[in-house]
Amino acid sequence: MNSPQFVSELKSGSTSAWERLFARLLQPVANYLASTLNVPELDAEECASDALYSAYRKISTFRLGNAKLTTWIFEIAKNRAIDFHRQCRVQSVSLEEIGEIAPPPGKTECAGLNRALLDELKVKLEALTQWDRNIVLWRADHCSYADIAGWLGIKETAARVRHLRAMKKLNITLEQSEESEIATEREVSGDE
Repeated sequence: MNSPQFVSELKSGSTSAWERLFARLLQPVANYLASTLNVPELDAEECASDALYSAYRKISTFRLGNAKLTTWIFEIAKNRAIDFHRQCRVQSVSLEEIGEIAPPPGKTECAGLNRALLDELKVKLEALTQWDRNIVLWRADHCSYADIAGWLGIKETAARVRHLRAMKKLNITLEQSEESEIATEREVSGDE
């Protein structure tokens, strides 16, 4: 892995050499990030993959003799972990910042009808991890998946998946929301 011949293969752009490198180092780098640098397991593999991709892009800058190839890659991974923690710290949202959950504009005639549902939602939000709560609240605030992905240092598809998982944790489905809206409309109009 650290041999001059292998480094030369990588620098020449050998696809098979890069595949071997990824296959051999992805999990050890992810484990290092999770166990040593406190990156959550779900994010550690993505950070590791990003670090390996960064090594791929910058292999021409690697100088054999200054460090081993693996040391260089683990250093890149450490920097990715630092970036990851910075992004998480900066983008935190607390429930105190949310305040009261207000009805949507123009829906004041329905205010209070779903107070129990809103109170239950707030309790469920409090039960989520800070990470999941942030994603749910950002989406509720109409933030794009691209923006969320940028803030968290993850891919847009990962942001979508995490949002979906967080919503499942909240036990909120489109069907439940539609049923609630129909029931509210019936109560307001007096239909049974």
